[in-house]
Amino acid sequence: MQKAVLLIGKKSFIAQSLKKKLSNFFLIHIKDFNELNKNTFKKNYNYIINCSSYKVFKFNKTNKDRDLFIAKKIINTNTKLLMLSTSKVYGDNKNLIKKKEVHICKPQTHYGKSRLFVENKIKKIIPNQYLILRLANLINKDTRVKTKSKTAINQMINDLISKKEITIPNEKTIKDFITINFLAEIVHKCIVNKLSGTYNVSSGFSTSLETVAKLLIKGHGSGIIKKKNFFTDRFILDNTKLYKKIKKKIFKKILYKEIVKIGKQIK
Repeated sequence: MQKAVLLIGKKSFIAQSLKKKLSNFFLIHIKDFNELNKNTFKKNYNYIINCSSYKVFKFNKTNKDRDLFIAKKIINTNTKLLMLSTSKVYGDNKNLIKKKEVHICKPQTHYGKSRLFVENKIKKIIPNQYLILRLANLINKDTRVKTKSKTAINQMINDLISKKEITIPNEKTIKDFITINFLAEIVHKCIVNKLSGTYNVSSGFSTSLETVAKLLIKGHGSGIIKKKNFFTDRFILDNTKLYKKIKKKIFKKILYKEIVKIGKQIK
């Protein structure tokens, strides 16, 4: 019988991308968070994937996190929550050690603290019904004005569009990047293989912000790089645990090609 998946977040770029990919394999429903009601959780969904978020991140018991809300609604059901978490739960990686799922988490941002808080709550509320994916930086084109995300890549994209320049730190800064297509393939494989637990979703290799900037400018056909004295986090995630389960990885050539493609799209 075909698996049923509920995606939450009609306006979400990630939700729309997952729908496009997963519709080839599963029965997909997509709703906004405010459309959820009692009947939603009575339906026989195999997985619920929340791609929407409450924008106020509080590291306390009044947290209005939507993944936490869903977890409480599916207790003792056959539904599994697939939580899209973040690499920010680990905190800044000054020594550039590849962070494994077992490493101690020391988040430094409100967002990272909130996600870790929710992860731990979910593990207690639905101990046998969760799959947590800690995502590396997602390469995608988000040029929305009112609700644009503030990730490193989207700041670069929007600055290139508006200022014809990209600003990066003076100090060499590396991060771990993945594409939206790679994420969709990972989610598909995780569902097919009925994975549970916590996994890093990453390239497993470092890419400098200067390299990303050069690739965007190459695709765009114009633009300059400026360096200033500011700091942004650095990290690489170890994806060995997930790779052993699903044998799926992203190659540097594919990642770089996608960055150049985005540069072309914003001309």
